Amino acid sequence: MAHRACVAHTMPLRRKRRGRWEWLSNDELQLVLDHLDDRQLAKLARVDQRTHKLAKDTMRRKLGLSPSQWSAFKAVLERRESILLMGAPGTGKSYLLTVLRERLPNSLATASTGAAAEKIKATTYHSALGLGLGTNPVHKILSCKAFEMHVRKPLLQCRSLVIDEISMLTAHILNLGAQVLRAVRGNLPQIVASGDPMQLRAVAAEEDGDFYKSHLVQGGVVIPYILTESHRQGGQGRFFRILNRARVGRATAEDVDWLNTHATANNQNDAIPKLVCTTFEAYEHNRVMMARLPSQEHTYEMTRIAKKPQDEAMWPWTGMPFLNRLTVKVGARVLLTVNLRGSGLEGLHNGSTGVVVSCGIASVEVAFDCGITTRIGPHKMERVVNNKVVASRLQLPLLVAFAISIHRAQGATLDLVSVNLQREFAAGQAYVALSRAREISDMAITGLTLPKLNHIDREALKFYESAKRKGAHLVKKRRAAKQARARAA
Repeated sequence: MAHRACVAHTMPLRRKRRGRWEWLSNDELQLVLDHLDDRQLAKLARVDQRTHKLAKDTMRRKLGLSPSQWSAFKAVLERRESILLMGAPGTGKSYLLTVLRERLPNSLATASTGAAAEKIKATTYHSALGLGLGTNPVHKILSCKAFEMHVRKPLLQCRSLVIDEISMLTAHILNLGAQVLRAVRGNLPQIVASGDPMQLRAVAAEEDGDFYKSHLVQGGVVIPYILTESHRQGGQGRFFRILNRARVGRATAEDVDWLNTHATANNQNDAIPKLVCTTFEAYEHNRVMMARLPSQEHTYEMTRIAKKPQDEAMWPWTGMPFLNRLTVKVGARVLLTVNLRGSGLEGLHNGSTGVVVSCGIASVEVAFDCGITTRIGPHKMERVVNNKVVASRLQLPLLVAFAISIHRAQGATLDLVSVNLQREFAAGQAYVALSRAREISDMAITGLTLPKLNHIDREALKFYESAKRKGAHLVKKRRAAKQARARAA
């Protein structure tokens, strides 16, 4: 009886409070919502149907998410789905991944390469799961002392596993990682992966299989979500539309003519970094250009620091954003390989290019093309286990960039670029090279033909188109279910 009396006593108060909330007009309620962050808005969205809609609309606006990003955002945080984010470069995959990572409880953030890991402040997939080079079977990985010391506990504690640039991993490595997770945890955590199958594939994919042949993808562990809105190549402009056609092998001769005509950057200007198809071309061009400079060479060695040898050994070199040894001269063209943060550094990103104006004992002063002149010192990459730094590497995050290979440039956005496709040999190579710039006027093009522009991996395209159909069917199914619930209410 006492319990009933208490409920009866509080019911009028609850109705009264709800009534006061309902007295607010939509405009007044919106003023309240505008002063809250997205986490507070998520809690407030549970109050009633009207508040739910306004709060969700405000969340999306504050986070700056496009419609397709918002759909994936809700899938991860509301429905706890494991997803595979795909889409053309510039559709905001990495941005959305960062937003999700900050809101996922106990997430373990990884990426396929060191450069991709640096971009989202994560660690490599190989390192986080203790895979090394991926040549050992599961039982040997689990019996490793360093695995017990540094890997097992984070894997047990994590509720979500983030994998950026998954397309640069092979099916073998992904399957091996899944086996390790199941052996340690008994199950898989929620997985949030991101990648583009239409870009350059993993180096070992010929032998070990492309990422989309892994059990995570083929077994339906991750649900595909396709991001469609571009945030890089001028929104819905013609350059963006041509790149989208080239990405799936449907560019036309008219597209090639338009690209060649509107690529107006000066191809003879040595100040513009050149994208070439082979590492040999890049090496030779850089060697010749460096030899022409009369200034003295300065060499900067990478520093490795580890409390125990095994901590360093479990950190594979593959895909790191800087070199073992960097040799530069005053006057050398260089490319920044990380995103710099801080006052006065806004606008400097992975892909920013400039000229070395002075060389110090441990740093280099660079006049960047965007107008910023700053001194670049050693950049630190850390291997963190259980919130403790167990190993680190320090090096100047620069590359000599009179010329760089297209494979090396994948993932970077270049302010100005000269693209030479005369020795094009890999599926997706022309598309990746052309999509490094924001606008067609920011590049010069040599050797582009229609067969090169449409040279894509047909098997990857088949997978991508199938994923799009599955995604569209899922959206249609959810929309029908929502309408049915509305009619029933």
